[in-house]
Amino acid sequence: MSSRVDLTSPFTEQFGKVYKLTFIEDYVYEVSNRVDFILRNALTLDIRDRPTYAGPGPFNRHIVSNVLSSAFVFFIENKTNFSLNAQLDKVEGKPLLQSFSGTLNYRIF
Repeated sequence: MSSRVDLTSPFTEQFGKVYKLTFIEDYVYEVSNRVDFILRNALTLDIRDRPTYAGPGPFNRHIVSNVLSSAFVFFIENKTNFSLNAQLDKVEGKPLLQSFSGTLNYRIF
């Protein structure tokens, strides 16, 4: 298990007024010596400033999003692996997004 917290803000006149706070947790389970299961949760709070083009209407300054992903990583050879990934992405005020992918990776260095 590993966790990390990231806090980012632009290095402009908006420094400290606009920022993004992200909390990420990873759970890794070694199913066998060639298969890993990875479960990741990322919770993000995005504090934005009203853009000039937004107009006088309502504006949501705080946006919360949550991404839950899981992956099976199959280690084929020393530098090659294949992974199957599924992801659920929920952003406040938007519908739930679901995705699935398969990737083949080769490490050069």
